[in-house]
Amino acid sequence: ETLAGIIAAGISEGALRHDIAPRETALTLVGMVQFTALRWTIGGAAFDLRSEAEKLWDNFSCLLS
Repeated sequence: ETLAGIIAAGISEGALRHDIAPRETALTLVGMVQFTALRWTIGGAAFDLRSEAEKLWDNFSCLLS
């Protein structure tokens, strides 16, 4: 709920797209983090977590603006 509130504030301030749903966007972000951590753990740390996180964040942030 806190993250959704931050996203809603970003929308109100014009920093984020006006046509995204705060709750669903927050859930998408949390899911992205959880799934990446799960893939990394199950895969035996077979990929660079920081590099993967940067790629995913860059892509996600493009969707918000």
